[in-house]
Amino acid sequence: MVRKSDAIRAVGTAPRAHRVGSKRSDRLPDIPTARDVGIKGFDTNAGYMIMVPSATPGDIVARLHREIVKALNTDAVKGRLASEGSEVIGSTPEQTAAAFHREIEQWAELIRRTGIRLQ
Repeated sequence: MVRKSDAIRAVGTAPRAHRVGSKRSDRLPDIPTARDVGIKGFDTNAGYMIMVPSATPGDIVARLHREIVKALNTDAVKGRLASEGSEVIGSTPEQTAAAFHREIEQWAELIRRTGIRLQ
C-alpha cells in the first residue's frame, strides 16, 4: 500500500529499464522518474528472473516460459504481486537475458568508476 506523508518527499523513481523510454510507476504516477528530473543513467529495477542452465534445450526453455507467463497472468498472481507494488512483465527469455547483462554492465561500470572494493 502506498501512503502519503509530509515527512518524506519522493523526488524520483527509477524508470523501468526493460521498457523503451521513461515509464512512471503505476503505483506512484505523480512521482517523476529520475530521468524525468534530469538524472541520467539511473535505469535500474528490482525484479525476479527465472533462470536455467545455459545448456537447457530450447524447447524446454520455451515451454517453461509459456507456463510461467500463463501463471503470471492469473488474477491471483497479478493481485498478489500488485499488493506488493510489483507489476507482471513476463519478458521473453531473450529480453530477460538482455536485461540481466545490462544490469551487470551498469553495476560493473559503477564499481570501476568509483573503485569500490570488498572489505
